[in-house]
Amino acid sequence: MLSQRPYPEPAPRSFAHWCHDLGLTVEGKFPSSDTILNFDAFCSLPNVRLIKTEDSELYGFWRQYGDVWSESRTIQEWLDDYNWEVINPTEEDAKDLSLFLGYDEVWEWGSGKIAVREKAETGIFNSIKKLLLSQ
Repeated sequence: MLSQRPYPEPAPRSFAHWCHDLGLTVEGKFPSSDTILNFDAFCSLPNVRLIKTEDSELYGFWRQYGDVWSESRTIQEWLDDYNWEVINPTEEDAKDLSLFLGYDEVWEWGSGKIAVREKAETGIFNSIKKLLLSQ
């Protein structure tokens, strides 16, 4: 299936290269390091925890185009983008903030586990939501 993204997606690469190029470490049962994957397949591997551990040149390639697809990112980045804050985070919650998750995964992670409240300032997604609702 061809990507309909409005931005150029990085070429498929090996599992090891994705981890290196995005600055991620991995936990769990993952494919061999030379398995070739496209970006979506890499981000949606079952039983794999991806953790952002360092900055990299490729990480965030989607942001320069407006990130209309809500690409995977760290939990902290999701919270920042939605302009939310974690209320009474546990020690485990604080450790999880560097997990690299997709849109649905972050909701599953936070469902019933954390309470969030919208900050007074407006984040990018809240701005878009208000703009769409005003039309």
